[in-house]
Amino acid sequence: MAGIGKEHYVDAINKQEFDVIRAASKDYEKFLKLYYLVGGMPMAVAAYAERENAREVRAIQNDILSDYRDDFSKHISPINTPKVQMIWNSIPRHLSKEKKKFMYKELKSGARAYAYEDAMNWLFDTHLVYKVMRTEENKLPLASYADESTFKLYMFDIGLFGAKCNLDVTSVLQPNDELLGIFNGAMTEQFVMQELKAAGFNPYYWGRSKGAAEVDFIVQWRNEIVPVEVKAGRRTKSKSLDVYRGLYCPAHAVRTMLKNFGITDGLYSVPLYMIASLDSLLSA
Repeated sequence: MAGIGKEHYVDAINKQEFDVIRAASKDYEKFLKLYYLVGGMPMAVAAYAERENAREVRAIQNDILSDYRDDFSKHISPINTPKVQMIWNSIPRHLSKEKKKFMYKELKSGARAYAYEDAMNWLFDTHLVYKVMRTEENKLPLASYADESTFKLYMFDIGLFGAKCNLDVTSVLQPNDELLGIFNGAMTEQFVMQELKAAGFNPYYWGRSKGAAEVDFIVQWRNEIVPVEVKAGRRTKSKSLDVYRGLYCPAHAVRTMLKNFGITDGLYSVPLYMIASLDSLLSA
């Protein structure tokens, strides 16, 4: 919002002026969808700020993606270049699934982790891709109990993610909630991951190797583990979060969606457009 001259909306969030935010919720939702389209790449933001042309923004994003493809062949060994491209191209497909964890066998029949390790690490080292690992535990530090072999992959920018998915630019700005749930909520989950990273959190996700319950993200806040369930629209039911709370009784739990901010019995309903302020919201 700040990049397109809407700083006063950001100020209201920073100051936790909830009455102001509630009254302007439709504006915030519009800006949220706009961010889904534009993302945070400087050239894309500048182009939209100057001309508000969505198709120009998408053309810029496609050029950036093309430049990355060219860079793969320039900076990576010939044996790893196609592997990097396969991983990079697979992210939208993996995130569109109901269970969004990355599976090597979906890259290529018979693919094994050891054969793709160097290519995967190159993408992590360049910060083009983020890895969110699973934990079955509720123990700190989270990194010590994470399963490095079970993880989800996310791109570093939601605008580029939308371009890579070939998401039509006109559909992004439609005045309804349908976009937020597109690809099984992949766009919204991508957004929340980015916002948590930007806020200084290192997110993991919780789930059991056997069982359907899976909480989208868990983060360490002070000396607590806080579950964060992502809902793409306004529906409030969160079965997996209920399971997690029943097992571990966390002092704070978060459900982020399009519902206005509220707190009930330690459950924080945080609008998607406020999730980057999670630390200050929990501290209040």
